Amino acid sequence: DGPMSSSTKQDYQEFIIGTWSETFFMEFRIDKKLICVAVFDVLPQGLSAAYTYYDTAYQNRGLGTFAILKLIEETKNQKLPYLYLGYWIEECQKMSYKVNFKPVEGYLNKTWQLLHEEIPRKE
Repeated sequence: DGPMSSSTKQDYQEFIIGTWSETFFMEFRIDKKLICVAVFDVLPQGLSAAYTYYDTAYQNRGLGTFAILKLIEETKNQKLPYLYLGYWIEECQKMSYKVNFKPVEGYLNKTWQLLHEEIPRKE
């Protein structure tokens, strides 16, 4: 369920695969069963985590966090300086894991700035 549940295959492809970068899919499996996919773009200065989705039967396994850890590893393997986690919507519970990764920079006043203060979390 959700806003993408009625999307067509073409809608999904246009959303997930950018024409301005190279897009890759990192698959996570238990045995041969696909349980999670992290979609990311390769940019000159780093990787950009575009979207992560998973089998809801495994929703308590922290797959979003695991995907970020694997993308950090891939960023280092490619000798790139940055992993961009994408936008963060405070009210969206599914994005809450992003605030656990430090150090973090934010694009404020048309420049990237290291955020020193703790990001507030709603309980």
